[in-house]
Amino acid sequence: MKKLLLSLSLVSGLMVSAQTKTVKNFTLTDIKGVEHDLYSYLDQGKTVYIDFSAAWCGPCWSFHNTHAFENLYKEHGPAGAPGVNENTTDDVVVLFVESEQSNTMDQINGQQGNTGNAYADNTQGNWAAATIYPLIDLPSGSAGNSVMSDFGISAFPTIYKVCPNRSAEKVVRGDADWFYSFVGDCPPAGTKEKDATILGFMGATRFCGPAKYTPRVEIQNLGTTEGITSLNISVRFNGQEVSTGSYNSSVAIEPYKTKVITCTGIDNFSGGELEVVVMIDGDMNPDNDSKVIMVEPAKEVSNHVLLSVGTDSYPDEVSWRIKSSSNITVPGTQVNAGDLTQGNTTYNYEYFMPEVGCYTMVAGDSYGDGTAKFDFFDVNGTVLYNDATLEQLKTVEIPFKVVTHLGLEDEAKANISIYPNPSAGKVYLKGDQLTNFNTVELRDQLGRTLVSWTIDGTQMDLDFGAVAEGNYFLVFKGDDAKFIEKVQVLK
Repeated sequence: MKKLLLSLSLVSGLMVSAQTKTVKNFTLTDIKGVEHDLYSYLDQGKTVYIDFSAAWCGPCWSFHNTHAFENLYKEHGPAGAPGVNENTTDDVVVLFVESEQSNTMDQINGQQGNTGNAYADNTQGNWAAATIYPLIDLPSGSAGNSVMSDFGISAFPTIYKVCPNRSAEKVVRGDADWFYSFVGDCPPAGTKEKDATILGFMGATRFCGPAKYTPRVEIQNLGTTEGITSLNISVRFNGQEVSTGSYNSSVAIEPYKTKVITCTGIDNFSGGELEVVVMIDGDMNPDNDSKVIMVEPAKEVSNHVLLSVGTDSYPDEVSWRIKSSSNITVPGTQVNAGDLTQGNTTYNYEYFMPEVGCYTMVAGDSYGDGTAKFDFFDVNGTVLYNDATLEQLKTVEIPFKVVTHLGLEDEAKANISIYPNPSAGKVYLKGDQLTNFNTVELRDQLGRTLVSWTIDGTQMDLDFGAVAEGNYFLVFKGDDAKFIEKVQVLK
């Protein structure tokens, strides 16, 4: 039995895995009259890259003019095709699909329309003249709608990589070398009548333990003719079986289709190397039955974490919260879709976890087209997530483990009195530990500082000013000590 290391997308130390999309076949004709049948390319063992763009789309035009797909086509496209180098690797097909169904060839040729519909009329330039690889004008009606629906296109540009096994995944924009680097990760097409393989791993690949861990495994039927009605999964740690799963149904997993199997939980798991094995009766290709998944322990950090979010033109689509191991949102860490209102702006936040233990940052973009920046790290510089725009990701979960509190927090909390609380907007502070801090800030639930005071003694009055009723936070900050306390305003 051959073991394969499961390839997962790595974003700044966080493993991100998502269920694989298997796509239907399409046959589309490009603007030069050449037909392109997706499955025919895949059956030849080629990886197909598709750029779904629109003539009116500025970011699409910007990406197009990086010439990333043109260079990919030249260096790796079909041998003998116009514009492809003689020494091509001949293992990639590149397709440009102009996906605005209300426009015409005039817009693809760089001519503005006059219908009064901006999507139909506008164009960024002469797309036909600027494209040496196949350019397809997606037809209107059911044929075009079927392709858009199957690939789930909701924003432009959207780039897909389609592998010989019919699996498709969105790919973040890059240069030609970036795109080609993923070709080797593509699973092959099926060659045997009966064959099951492990396509992906849906469980967390960074985990905060010790705790119960539940593996979720995506199985694909790579058999060319037979459906699968029964299979078993074994998950092994240090050579011992620690989890199992199965599928038994009269509804077969048809060739090239996938199924996610939730396995039994692994108690007191803290991370490590798991071997996952799929077993079916009469398997004709045992070489692809086993894969190894590395589940990394969550990074250990202090209780003081920082977040820097750069919005795009649609800031209201971004949301996040930090939750505890019991799925309780840490007070003051939740930002809902619609809370951010300034586009193309950087928002900075700092949060204090109330105690040691496991936490998870849950972040997302409701439209799925991402942010300009999403950097998450602790005060000591330990990076939890960065270079991460949330592009192509509706939701991402970032586990981390708080192992230390900074300085005098617990002692300070016990020593400093804040009263009255709730208040009408004025409170009194008293305590010897106040002198360990330099400033105290009043912040709202979005983390914005509303008022700041300098601490110069063991007692002081704070006037919050014209703040509305609600929950706020006093953040005490010093050279070696920091803590946060919730206060409520009632008027």
